[in-house]
Parts: sequence; C-alpha cells; structure tokens
Amino acid sequence: MSQIPLLQVQDVYAGYIKDLDILQGVNLQLHHGELVGLIGPNGAGKSTLAKTIAGLLTPRAGKIWLNGEDITGLKPNQIVQREVCYVPQIANVFRALTVEENLEMGAFVRPQANLNRLKAEIFDCFPRLAERRSQRAGTLSGGERQMLAMGKALMLKPSLLLLDEPSAALSPVLVHDVFEQIKQISQAGTAILLVEQNARRALEMADRGYVLEAGRDRFEGTGQELLSNPKVGELYLGAAAAH
Repeated sequence: MSQIPLLQVQDVYAGYIKDLDILQGVNLQLHHGELVGLIGPNGAGKSTLAKTIAGLLTPRAGKIWLNGEDITGLKPNQIVQREVCYVPQIANVFRALTVEENLEMGAFVRPQANLNRLKAEIFDCFPRLAERRSQRAGTLSGGERQMLAMGKALMLKPSLLLLDEPSAALSPVLVHDVFEQIKQISQAGTAILLVEQNARRALEMADRGYVLEAGRDRFEGTGQELLSNPKVGELYLGAAAAH
C-alpha cells in the first residue's frame, strides 16, 4: 500500500447554500486499491462528500488531495482527467442510447483509446450487459442500469471510483448482483469510495469504513471493527447488529 494516500480529505466544509454547510470539517483517507465504505443516517453528508470530491461542489474550507496533488476546487472535467469517476444514484445513464453507445460515451476523455478492447473488458465484467448491448438503456432494469453506470465509468480506467448509493431502490436479488460486481471491481485493483445506505453490507465488504453524522466523521475503522462496535451497531446498523 502506498504511503501517500490516493485520496485525502482534510477538514472540509461544503454545502449547497451559502453559509449553510452540510459537511462540517470532514476528514477521510483512501489508499490505492482500497474499498472504503461511507455510511451514516440520511442527511449526514455522505452524497455531499462524494459530490465535493468529484468537483460538483466547491469546498468553502478545507483541502482535498489526490495522489498528493491539491485538487480542491477543481472542476468536474478536471477531476475526471485525473482518473476519478463519480457514479450518481440517479440519472447515471443515457436512457435513449444503447448499452454499447453508453459505454462509448464513457470513454469521451480518452480519444485515442481502443474502444473495442475496453468494451470487451466491460462485457467480461458484466455479462448481463453483453447480452443487452443493443438494448436502449431506458429499457433496462434498475440493477442493470446501475451495472451500466459502473461500466461506463470503468471505460475511463479510473484509479478511484466514487459510487453514490448504488443499491438504492433495488430488489434484494439485484442488490446482491450489484454488490458482487462492486467486489469484483475492487478485487481487480480499482479504489472505491462506496456511499451506501445498506450499511451492514457495505462494511462487510469494505477494507475500512467511516461513519458520518451531522457532517462530521464520527467513527473510523476497518469494516469488521465498525461492524463489531456496539455503538455503531446501535446507532447505524439497527437493533439486529447488537446481537
């Protein structure tokens, strides 16, 4: 593991309205190849943090480093050019385009890339997408659209993938499929920051995790440490976690 974190967030304050910060001094580190889970109650700032890292929000204070480079306040296209891809919870595919066309759009900042080779790699990772390569994205199931959104991001060969609530509104079967794909992406070496309401499942597969509350990082540890922490279980994992 590299001594320099791939991503470092230090004392970041950010929000959507002037003088109303959702993030209240968040700190977070993520190393090369790590899968880090980010959990917490609704309104804690999880998605806000992902959007801030992706350049969709500008921090009012604090710093964000990527591979030791200060990227605080860079625009989203500049963040993408540094191999960071953000997959939002909704509106994450081009519904009128086919699966294959969506993947090609994902490589827009790599004009010299071998698209056929990249698409073949994505189809190997997501066989279900290969079966539907000529199907319009708007006709896919919710789980298939999430897989396509991740595949589209992976066309850029990112060093860091920001996943914002990938299991939201999916059936249990599709949730299982999506998490299995996330696990495979992580095992292939892509670092992942996983923002997730399904806290138990996220921590079970995470190398490390952070718990946000009211815009602050309240707990930090390995996935197993957070799962076995009685306070985390009581407050964020439900009553079943305490047994």
